[in-house]
Amino acid sequence: MLKIKNLLSYLNRERKKNFSTGQVSRKKFNDLSQKYNILVDAIASTEKKFEKKALLTTAIPVTENFDGQELCLFISHSVTPYIKPHVAHHVQALIKSGIHVILILNTDQPKFECQLDDWTHALAGLFIRENIGFDFGAWSHIYSIIYKDSDPSHLYLINDSMIGPLSESMFKGMLEKIRNSSVDMLGLTANHEPIFHLQSFFLIFSNKILHDQRFQSFFKSLWQLPTKDMVIDFYETRTTQLIQRLGYSTQALYTTGNTFTEKSDAVIHNLDALFALNFPYIKTSMANKPVGKKILDKYLPQINHIG
Repeated sequence: MLKIKNLLSYLNRERKKNFSTGQVSRKKFNDLSQKYNILVDAIASTEKKFEKKALLTTAIPVTENFDGQELCLFISHSVTPYIKPHVAHHVQALIKSGIHVILILNTDQPKFECQLDDWTHALAGLFIRENIGFDFGAWSHIYSIIYKDSDPSHLYLINDSMIGPLSESMFKGMLEKIRNSSVDMLGLTANHEPIFHLQSFFLIFSNKILHDQRFQSFFKSLWQLPTKDMVIDFYETRTTQLIQRLGYSTQALYTTGNTFTEKSDAVIHNLDALFALNFPYIKTSMANKPVGKKILDKYLPQINHIG
């Protein structure tokens, strides 16, 4: 009897794969309805809600133009303005490697001051920003301020959702891949759900893209979207496609060979394969899971596990 039940279950799974019912779950329907209602409310409003400018305080002013240099806009979120230990570790590694870093602290308390450590004098800039628009909203906001006076060779967009680098040699190998590449837009990993896109925790744009007026017009005027899901739907999963339509090349530096499978987020579902390629990060959401704790204890015991 058990074998028959297993067989029927298998046949049912195969049927679902090959014959879509055209139905969606109640949760998915409710999520889509919520997004639609948010869009309607914003578009049919005189307030231009998505174009709101976040409150912004300059803790360390930007005084350089970064001509011919590598520039990173690093976004981190905290309830109060605070540089998390794993962010400090990551930013210092970037600076040590010759990348200029502007740190953006998206915070729920933008009027609070941030306590600065000795190393922060090496930052190219530090902004305390009202927490709206998530990472893309913050990147767009700061880029719109600095782009006229900056001509970097590459623009790095990084957020605090990853912990690392796990080792100096892994990090050096990654930077060599980036600096030796002629591709216009790079990401560390890619995802094919729902469409092919480079994952936005670490992106690199070439100088060619930065000089494209179409890209500038797009990137410096992104909406301050109110939910993380909307940011993912509108910007993370679509920016790669936009860059390709503009005629530029895109590439993921670390590919595990299973990116077309159902679970294609390799930083969660195929971490062992990534580490075999000397991938230098672990996702913060994995930090308190057994596999994450094991990795952090081995490589970064000084970094507190993150909840």
